[in-house]
Amino acid sequence: MIEFEMPKLPPTPDPEPCPTHGVVPELHSECQQCLQDLREATRQYNADRETWRRWEGATVPPRLQGKTLQTWKPRTPADRQAMALLQGYVADLQTNVKTGRGVLLMGGPGLGKSHLLAALIGDAVEAGLEAGFIAWPELITRHREAQQGDRTHRDRTLLQTAMDMGVLALDEIGLAPMTEWQLAELFRLVDSRYSRLQPTLLAGNVNPATLGKAIGERTADRLLESCVCVPLTGASRRPDAPQRPEPPRFSEPQPVTMNVWLGHRWSERKIEAERFSHGRREL
Repeated sequence: MIEFEMPKLPPTPDPEPCPTHGVVPELHSECQQCLQDLREATRQYNADRETWRRWEGATVPPRLQGKTLQTWKPRTPADRQAMALLQGYVADLQTNVKTGRGVLLMGGPGLGKSHLLAALIGDAVEAGLEAGFIAWPELITRHREAQQGDRTHRDRTLLQTAMDMGVLALDEIGLAPMTEWQLAELFRLVDSRYSRLQPTLLAGNVNPATLGKAIGERTADRLLESCVCVPLTGASRRPDAPQRPEPPRFSEPQPVTMNVWLGHRWSERKIEAERFSHGRREL
């Protein structure tokens, strides 16, 4: 009988310290601090991705997607007072949202009302809130066309979506004289949100004296009670505006990889995105 001697395997070398953390992992194990870094990077990646998804769903117009409060430069004492009001609103954003406190930006064309409205929506998105931006003329036109169409029209529930939005920015109120039906639909929207303590951010070429005539006294009365009123004055800023819009405030984060130390070599790990629900409301 011939006996075969099994070849002896070389002894497993002892693990070496992680080049990044200086910690020696257990035999056949990963560096625990590398794994902790991987978990934190994954958490941050998914948080950034969810912020970007909320921003995409907010439907801020491309020209306004790079606007922030910091890029709106006060030019007069009245501007500085307006900025102080808005900064105070953002500083206590969660409380304002919980109590249904909104913002009403009033003034002539070209003063940066849409800029500030988009900036506030960006702050809401950054704070983890569901938000949406739409101009009133667009909303009422799409709503009217949907009501005149069949029950499968994609905007059939547009007004209800605006009513239910966590934070709603409504631009260009009072842009043109409204019909009785339009006034009634605007009142329905504002009253629904007012009654349920949902904050509405609005901007329009109006002032406190003309607001009621432009949008209806009952609607104006609710807004003046529930909003921080921010009057803007002066000449149009558009002649001094940059020729190119700023880059978007938020962008889609790109997948990355990280290395985990295995004792003798690195193992590349790809950060995976979590799956998110697609049930988010969008205007």
